[in-house]
Amino acid sequence: MNLFFKIFFFLSITFCSAFGQTLQGKISSILSEAKGITKIGISIIDADSGKIIYEKNSREPVTPASTVKLFTTSAALLNLGKGFRFSTLLLTTDNNIADGTIDGDVIIKGLANPFFTSAQLDSMTLVLKELGINRISGNIVGDDSYFDSRYDREKWIKHERSELALPPISSLIMDRNEITLSFIPVKNKSKQFEFSVLPKSNLYHITNNAKITRRRRLPSILVYSRPKKININIGGYIRKRRHAYSYKAFVDNPPLFIADLLYDKLINQGIQVDGGIKVNRYKGKTYLLDKKETALENVIKKTDKESDNFLAEIIFKTLGAQYSHEAGNSFYATQAVYSFLAKARINSDNIDIVDGSGLSRANKLTALAVTQLLKFVYNDKEIFNTFYSSLSSAGEDGTLESRLAGFGLKGNFHGKTGTLNGVSAVSGYLSANSGKNVIVSILINFNRGGADYWREIQDEIIIQVAKDY
Repeated sequence: MNLFFKIFFFLSITFCSAFGQTLQGKISSILSEAKGITKIGISIIDADSGKIIYEKNSREPVTPASTVKLFTTSAALLNLGKGFRFSTLLLTTDNNIADGTIDGDVIIKGLANPFFTSAQLDSMTLVLKELGINRISGNIVGDDSYFDSRYDREKWIKHERSELALPPISSLIMDRNEITLSFIPVKNKSKQFEFSVLPKSNLYHITNNAKITRRRRLPSILVYSRPKKININIGGYIRKRRHAYSYKAFVDNPPLFIADLLYDKLINQGIQVDGGIKVNRYKGKTYLLDKKETALENVIKKTDKESDNFLAEIIFKTLGAQYSHEAGNSFYATQAVYSFLAKARINSDNIDIVDGSGLSRANKLTALAVTQLLKFVYNDKEIFNTFYSSLSSAGEDGTLESRLAGFGLKGNFHGKTGTLNGVSAVSGYLSANSGKNVIVSILINFNRGGADYWREIQDEIIIQVAKDY
């Protein structure tokens, strides 16, 4: 090697070393000024080479909040496949309905379709009407056996006290397993309010024991489904207003509630139902009458971009159902995710995953595992585009809509945020100003400052990497 090339080589190494130290020093300086960190994990790597750009406690377990959704949705894309579809099925036990009578049961079966609506249930009843059905001799059955019947996360996570209540996590879903109860003021002083409910049904029986107040107090709304009767009990306080207003309330028993509504809609269509309303699992032969489907891709997009906890748990239990070929539950779902991590050769040391949404503080992730996950998906051309498009785009949409846009990074960072009390996280893909692709994971647990303060810290780091790498 001649003298010129020796000097050039030495200067190149020295420059690169200084350049790297400069960026690392700037990130360290940003962090040194942050007050209140109790735990932190950072891993920043080159997306193509895997070279470490910066790391801090990258193998330490940190409460990750919604960062967990990255594991849920990527595992779904790999294990279920891009073409997977969630379904709601209308079935019958009768294989001969040409005479206008179904001699048997009609079953509405849920295969975890989270976008099924009451309007689609109307459409299903019209299908029966168009088939010329005027009588059903058996029962109307709600079947949600694709999942277990532990609808509440608190029932599958020990000592869980969730910061956010979710609708029942069932495999038979309609309108997110919620009703909308509207309070309509009337001039009659003895009554003061009338009520309307969506989805519409003749089976509602409303009992109002709430007190009227002018203060900002909330009513308690409980829904109790019974065969051919849905009780809505209102307690607590109703705020007196001049205009109508609404509240959402969770249904208590999704398969029974939806079977009730199907029964009521059939009666309204003039179809006679001789039997009752039941919740059951059908193992025998059934025949398809109608089907409504939703693509996995659409569910993942809403889950990640809007950080939808309910949808994340639906995907989570679906992973469990498909992995075990039994009723989807949290145990099988967790096994499915860990199986995915093993296939992807992601370091699962110090990792605990107990749900699909990240709401539980029992979840623990490492920044290293997050960047390894994002690197694995980056290299998988089969699923990367779908996964990437599901993430929030800085300055454009989702939970990053109001972040990073003013620093030349609009649309140049796609990622997933995570927020709980005392938790702030962001992870994703960065296009640096140099044109290089970077993978970032910043997981912070803190006891001082608010969410906005820690978002600014994270954004400073991302901006610094974009400028200097």
